[in-house]
Amino acid sequence: MRIRSTLICVAVLVALVASIVLAENLVSRPVGFVRIPVRSNTPALVSSPFDALSPAADTVLVWDAASQEYVSTSPPPPGAGFWIESEQDQSRYFLGEVVLDGTNTITLLPGFNLVGYPYSSAAALEDTGLSGSEIVDQTGTNTVPNLQLGEGYWLNVTGAESRVWVEVRPYDNIFPPEFSGGPSINEIRVKDETNIVLMISPAGSTLDVLYQDACPTGSFQSSRGWAIAEPDLVVDGTDEIEWQAPAIPSEPYGRYYLVGRSGLDMDGNGIPDLRDIFVNGRSPAEFAAYYESFEGFPGSESADLGSSQAGEGSMAAILEPVTGTGTAARIISGKVIYVDKRTGHDDYSGRSLVAVGEDGPKETIAAGLEACERGGMLVVRPGVYPEGLNAAGRGVTVRLVGRVDLTGRKKAPTRPVVIEPGGSVTNL
Repeated sequence: MRIRSTLICVAVLVALVASIVLAENLVSRPVGFVRIPVRSNTPALVSSPFDALSPAADTVLVWDAASQEYVSTSPPPPGAGFWIESEQDQSRYFLGEVVLDGTNTITLLPGFNLVGYPYSSAAALEDTGLSGSEIVDQTGTNTVPNLQLGEGYWLNVTGAESRVWVEVRPYDNIFPPEFSGGPSINEIRVKDETNIVLMISPAGSTLDVLYQDACPTGSFQSSRGWAIAEPDLVVDGTDEIEWQAPAIPSEPYGRYYLVGRSGLDMDGNGIPDLRDIFVNGRSPAEFAAYYESFEGFPGSESADLGSSQAGEGSMAAILEPVTGTGTAARIISGKVIYVDKRTGHDDYSGRSLVAVGEDGPKETIAAGLEACERGGMLVVRPGVYPEGLNAAGRGVTVRLVGRVDLTGRKKAPTRPVVIEPGGSVTNL
């Protein structure tokens, strides 16, 4: 089972190699916190699921498996369990950088060991390197089927031989290496016992701050499932800024944060690349491949963006180089309106693929065309649309993404129709 899991993880990493290049100047490495309630004078067995960004101030009680006795020390690294205690009811925070090492190795000595899951996630026991072991909670009597985020456990290694626990990272690492030159989160800390503060090095004029909630039994999804905490944060060339999150309520149990450049739209679809991948869920591998091959830019031969300096459909009318990105390019004129039969509503503005307030995709092509400005682009998402498509005289480009069924359509379009790679259209 472990060999199979390792092979799957290796395959995923190989598939995402190209995306790391993309991420180097786009996004930071993620950080996070978990908040564990501690009752007064009642020890709690926990583990830290993060690599600390700064030295810990707390002294905790750790079980020394070699001597089979307790010692006092600073919090150990992820994968080790330890006890914390408070003189009053309060929440204790564990903060730091999400663990991104490909594998984690822990030596378990004969006798009792205190352990925790070494990655910033939760996992079913049967899916870990401890499958088949008997793991018990802090009472020492209740066996557990899952290793929860931030929890610690007892493990008894029987016999006289040590055991090596090798764990493979359960989530993708599409983040840049340290000191890549992109934005970075240098510190995460708690302020006034309730507010989370990030110290950020921007590497860009505007940033998006993203977040993802964590629960004790939930799995961390590194490349999807993020939401926007603050869009287009202006940094004004500052070397380091302090960003304070809104007051954190009693829930969630924990939260991850990510920052990235909000001004990059390298595939020209009208959505910043950071949001396209991490918020909208576009495949990082697909995005990276698209980003690397702009010579095959969809629609470059037929798009009409109304350029007065180049002929209709020429590459010069659509693309311009972006400083510092080699051959990459982006759309420079026109606005994008989205249509999605499954998730849209014609009361939405059409300016976003995701419904946020008044913004969201249109439901019908007709409403999308009405909202699309001359020189803009209408992007129609997969679905069945019982209506025609007539963009005559509007001066817009229509892009059909995936399988779009234009049921009842009577005639061919009078303006260019662009089909994304892998897309298909029926009833033309």
